[in-house]
Amino acid sequence: MSEDNKYVRDENYTTRLDEVLEDLELAELKAREHKAETDIPLEPLIPWVIEFRVIGTPQIIRAPIGEHLIIGRQDTKHDIYPEIDLVPHNGQRLGVSRKHARIIMRDNRVTVEDLASANGTYINGKNIDVMVPMRLRDGDQLKLGNLTLQVHFVVQPHSNEDTMRDFGNDMNIPKIGTGERLLLLDNNKEVCAVLRMIALQAGFTVAVAHDVVRAMAIWDKDDIDGIIVELMLGDNNGLDLVDYVRQTRPSHIPIIATTSTAGGYRENQARAKGIDDLIEKPLSVDKIIEALSTLKGMIKQ
Repeated sequence: MSEDNKYVRDENYTTRLDEVLEDLELAELKAREHKAETDIPLEPLIPWVIEFRVIGTPQIIRAPIGEHLIIGRQDTKHDIYPEIDLVPHNGQRLGVSRKHARIIMRDNRVTVEDLASANGTYINGKNIDVMVPMRLRDGDQLKLGNLTLQVHFVVQPHSNEDTMRDFGNDMNIPKIGTGERLLLLDNNKEVCAVLRMIALQAGFTVAVAHDVVRAMAIWDKDDIDGIIVELMLGDNNGLDLVDYVRQTRPSHIPIIATTSTAGGYRENQARAKGIDDLIEKPLSVDKIIEALSTLKGMIKQ
């Protein structure tokens, strides 16, 4: 597989989050047209973002946002279209069933259950029973037949991993900002979408970029008050944007970085470049709200 295709994802896939964001964009437009504050309607949403890394390959599968996901193999002849299709990852040869397992994301936990697959489902090497939900945690290895995936939570509802009955992943976002303009940079579009949605609910105006070049163009054009940037962006480094910002504006603009690995050399390098704070993934709604509050406190009025 080529380097360009190592992130396998259907860019045309529409999730509930896409629909919510369309509503939010309309609300923003209406607010600007009438030059008045408009409350953005709050809808139930499960802001889980999960990546599955195919063990033994550089491939990463980004799961679509949802509450229930089927993982298996697409079969158009029998009208079987799992949300996570393992056909491109040699699923058939490696013994993945068409409807192999179901992933459920609710009450701030992720569970997986085997759907009577032919070759079984395993968590960290342990076979799980058919139709019995088992807890799945960040870093676990999920084996379907002979295909092994490492689970990586990128965004989760709450940093507290204890089971929260009836939590439901609904969000109550406090008003923090008063229209301050934020720039979000992350090459993971689902992460940007969740960050943007929470920031909008919190009272900020938001611009989004998925690469450094686009982020620099937004910075040059718009009056940005604060930045949230992912440190590692595939072949690009998020610190390139930090360098550019610090060189082009004398006044201090608060910048918070997100990263999968905090501490050590990378954190020291980021702080030396001018990062004000770091938040480690998996991100959670409470972590994001805290970061937004920190940014708000550093923005000069």
